Amino acid sequence: MPRSGNLDRTIRQSLQAFAEEALEPSWRGREREAISRYAFGYLLPHFNGRIPFSHPAQIGIEVCVPGVPDQNPKGRVNKDLVIWGTHRIAATWNQEWKPTFAPRCILEWTYSRTGRGWRNAWEYDIAWLRAFTEERRGCIGYAVALVVAPESQQLLVARVALGRANLSWLDHSPALINREHR
Repeated sequence: MPRSGNLDRTIRQSLQAFAEEALEPSWRGREREAISRYAFGYLLPHFNGRIPFSHPAQIGIEVCVPGVPDQNPKGRVNKDLVIWGTHRIAATWNQEWKPTFAPRCILEWTYSRTGRGWRNAWEYDIAWLRAFTEERRGCIGYAVALVVAPESQQLLVARVALGRANLSWLDHSPALINREHR
């Protein structure tokens, strides 16, 4: 199984930098804009030719991956943002057009402008990533919750690998950060 240190470090640093912008009251965007902005503005600069970030074509937005048997009856499902292990196999399909290949990493996003209802969607993403990474042990998942409600701003990320989730892998909240710097 590939080492995850550089991947984890890059995902954490790029999400923290993105959160600085996305959690500002002046930033306006919805989930798709947030994913696109993150991918091209904060993640892409890390694709420097070294493993695991060797080529920009490794990034996929809203692309198909193999499904989880109990949850995806078609055997496939689209995911918000993926990073393939190599740009040469940057798709799930085998020669018979069956969803076979899994990405190195999946970032599944939940977004809320109101601060309500996001936790259920985020927990669903975590459960799906647990099932997927239990079966596809070379893949790491990140369930990203971006809450930009007027009374509560937060970027919360659970890291999921080998079927287990670290729910507090990254908690980037302006309120927490401001308290720490007092």
